[in-house]
Amino acid sequence: MHSNPHYKGKKRGKEPNTAPKTKQIVRSKTDPESGYLNRPEKPKGFHYLDHMSIDAKHGIITDVYVTPGNVDDSEPYIDRLKSQQERLGLNIRKVGADKGYDYMNVHYGLDKLGIEGYIPGFARLSKTESFTIDKFAYNRNKDVYICPEGKFLYLSHIKQKKTKVYAARTRECKACLLKEQCLSKSDRRKSVTRPFHQDYADKTHTRQGSVEYTRIRKLRRMWCEGTNGILKENHNLSKARRRGIANVLEQCLLSALVINIKRYIKAIKQRELRKKHTCISNKIRTIMRKWLGKLVPSHFCQQAPLMGHSPFK
Repeated sequence: MHSNPHYKGKKRGKEPNTAPKTKQIVRSKTDPESGYLNRPEKPKGFHYLDHMSIDAKHGIITDVYVTPGNVDDSEPYIDRLKSQQERLGLNIRKVGADKGYDYMNVHYGLDKLGIEGYIPGFARLSKTESFTIDKFAYNRNKDVYICPEGKFLYLSHIKQKKTKVYAARTRECKACLLKEQCLSKSDRRKSVTRPFHQDYADKTHTRQGSVEYTRIRKLRRMWCEGTNGILKENHNLSKARRRGIANVLEQCLLSALVINIKRYIKAIKQRELRKKHTCISNKIRTIMRKWLGKLVPSHFCQQAPLMGHSPFK
């Protein structure tokens, strides 16, 4: 015990940083509503993002939402699905998206809406490490992670009230032969994080490789990527014509309207063509029944199969 009666003790570790977090945002002087886009394989600069939802049957654009270029794709995703369900009464059962939507809020939101998500996962790897999180197996019963060398990573603490942090023992990492591939120069032991909603993401990722996953991925490439290309090339959506989110939204809505009119007319023609073919097929069936009825008894035509199936049903 300390001899000073006024000594209250001191907690081990670093003192928490209580200073308010600040974030520097680059803003355009000529168009302050735009956002600075800085993504790999994308043009850097001040842009707007057009978030669209497309029906997989006929390619009808069901929702258009515009945000500044610095807004992540996954942020408005769940709210836009809710909006379509409420405004349009759509019964959305399955959705397909690219790996840019592989975030916990998306997986959690889809599960709460009762929608099956078909979203590929992507490896989150730092510049100083070569082992991705999928190299560490999670044991649900013991609530531990197991590294490639078979060592356990135990629950260490909770980070920001939404993420669990698992850490290995320092002595085990120090004696490990793979520490150069696993640890950065400043780390003494390996630690991995597991968000509270990771179970929802794992549920979505289990659908990868299935027949339905492949089908939806093909539909997404055809409708989403194809529609984006058509809008940019043929329907005045290669760049923003006016400044401000309201003006850009108006431009995107007009471009989507053109696409929807074309595809709506095509869908109507296909439906009428199917009705016409069905009517012709029914007439042919009626004529064949009458013709065969003159050759053989009617009960024979109804009961005798042909090559394992009845052609007149």
